[in-house]
Amino acid sequence: MGLKFIQCACFGLILINLSNQKAQEISVDSSHSFTSENYPSTYPENYNETWCFVTNSDSRLRLTFDDIETEEFFDFISVWESTTTSSDTLLLRWEGSLNGEPPRVLSSGNNLCLSLQTDSRVNSKGFSGQVERVSNSFNDDCTAGFDCENGVCLGGYDRCNGFVNCGNGKDEMCTRNIFVSSEERFTSMNYDDGGYVNNHHFTWYFTSNSDMHLELEFIEIDLEESPFDLILVGEGADTSRNLLLTWNGTADASTPVTVRTSVSSMWILFRADESINGRGFSATVRSIDNTLGVTCNEFDCGNGACIPETATRDRFKNCGNGNDLVSQLNVDVNDRKVRKIRDFNQTIIYTNPKPATHLLINLIFLWTEGRNVEVNLTVGENDLDSSPLLQKNGIPNEYVLTQRSFANVLWLKFSVRGALAISVNAVNEGPILSSCPDDMVVTDGDRPAEWSPPFCIDSEDGELPSTCSPSSGESFSNGEHPVTCTCSDSLNSSSSCNFTVTVTRQTGPILSSCPDDMVVADGDGPAEWSPPFCIDREDGELPSTCSPSSGESFTNGEHPVTCTCSDSLNSSSSCNFTVTVTRQTEIEDFQVVPLVIGLIVVTILIVLLVSFVMLRIGIQRRINRPERDTRNGIRTVSGNNIEMNSANHHNLQVQQTENERQSHEPMYYSIGDEPGTSGSCS
Repeated sequence: MGLKFIQCACFGLILINLSNQKAQEISVDSSHSFTSENYPSTYPENYNETWCFVTNSDSRLRLTFDDIETEEFFDFISVWESTTTSSDTLLLRWEGSLNGEPPRVLSSGNNLCLSLQTDSRVNSKGFSGQVERVSNSFNDDCTAGFDCENGVCLGGYDRCNGFVNCGNGKDEMCTRNIFVSSEERFTSMNYDDGGYVNNHHFTWYFTSNSDMHLELEFIEIDLEESPFDLILVGEGADTSRNLLLTWNGTADASTPVTVRTSVSSMWILFRADESINGRGFSATVRSIDNTLGVTCNEFDCGNGACIPETATRDRFKNCGNGNDLVSQLNVDVNDRKVRKIRDFNQTIIYTNPKPATHLLINLIFLWTEGRNVEVNLTVGENDLDSSPLLQKNGIPNEYVLTQRSFANVLWLKFSVRGALAISVNAVNEGPILSSCPDDMVVTDGDRPAEWSPPFCIDSEDGELPSTCSPSSGESFSNGEHPVTCTCSDSLNSSSSCNFTVTVTRQTGPILSSCPDDMVVADGDGPAEWSPPFCIDREDGELPSTCSPSSGESFTNGEHPVTCTCSDSLNSSSSCNFTVTVTRQTEIEDFQVVPLVIGLIVVTILIVLLVSFVMLRIGIQRRINRPERDTRNGIRTVSGNNIEMNSANHHNLQVQQTENERQSHEPMYYSIGDEPGTSGSCS
């Protein structure tokens, strides 16, 4: 039982004592000291006591604690005030001991109430303090502590400690800045120690390098099963913008919830109300490459958040953009997704892109949760307002429902109470072929190609055989071969699928050890080589032939040689090399040229030498010739020089001896008018 207050004209309120409670009404003219029962000894068990202080209507009250000690979590001190216009306003709530400066409370009116409530177990000494009257203009300086902004001033250590001391909860509206270089794990307050407290608010700001993005993954979420305790996630640094995810305790978080940002910063806000709490949450934030996209195997919100598929049917906005609240799904005819529905209304519209086709729907109830599952199902075609083709209500007692449509649009409307999962297959009307073989490649032609036949089922006839043409196990020649598999039902409706068998032969026999290009001297002689080695997968080792053949004689120049090997299927392989022939005479002729030139040079040198020797011999003979007699004015001198002293030298006769004539040597004469003058003749 608690205390109940009734408005009174005297000083604000009358205290009515309920249960085993003690109450005091105290008028404060200047100041008043107070203590709990038995202070500084222990207060009683199951003890509730209230003090209500009142002063003049033109004044306010300032309450200060000197000492506080109560049992943590179980014995509480509360301070509140009452006004004529609203209900009682809680200003301060305290449990445990002081951890720094004691709290102070300044009223907004002329009254304050203080109470102590204990349990039946551990007791402590309680508290002591005083209350004083102050003017309406009094301002309590709280710069050294934490201002709750409701008249309460706490010590600095009393903020963000997991205990809500401010009546408005502002001391637990806390923030933390974290730089993520690789990975950071964090939890809500007291996650490993009983869970978060009521009225707890906490904001985390995560940043990384400017060229990185952030990824948040919740490992576990345990909140009050109501929409009142919330986790909000956004990107950037402003908690009022760019909301990506909203999560409360009504959503199914058995599948991990992830969020990826498109920038390098993220904020996470956790807010608890004044009642019922849970364990909280644990999560990891990673710094990731900014080129990574969102990979989501559940429901992709389209803004970086990925939530469980079941969360799209809890009627709350979990995606920040509200995409999970869409109750109508438009899907392609080939959609095969298993859909889980819990207490939700949903419409699914299946469309076949081919307008001239019909649809067949097989609705399979996979599982239900509990026994009291009720399903209202309506199936129709074309417009949603058209007459339904099928209606089912109540608890499902069939595992499969089948409905044919006569249009290419078929819709289902669900209204579910409880939880179930369904699988809907919308297909073209007629037998259904599945597991059609993929295109295949077969090597070594004329061998059989084999495959498993497609699976065929019909809504009326059940499982049916399928046939393929050509058949599995046949031999195929080289090239591409189309194969068609067909299935027909009793109404002669059929379905088919196609694939291709491609046969590729080996390129032929394999030639190895092909001779290298060779040079042969002395033309018209044989050139020889070892034939290439040839082997075939089917025929084994085969002979190879070369043209021209090894051992043939080749003329001067280059000669291409081709070696070939053929198998029994006339597939062949070949290789090529070149035989180059150079004659030896070319080498000899090339060597004679410098020899001839050398001989010519030597001959010239010999001739010059002989001429020089003969010239020297002739000169020596002239010098050594005997003197001759002179007559008629002619003087004979040594050698061939003649001096003439006659004044008449016009008729000059030169006489030679017989020996001189026979020698045929030329004679040289010096002729002058006077001695010492000369002329010459020969």
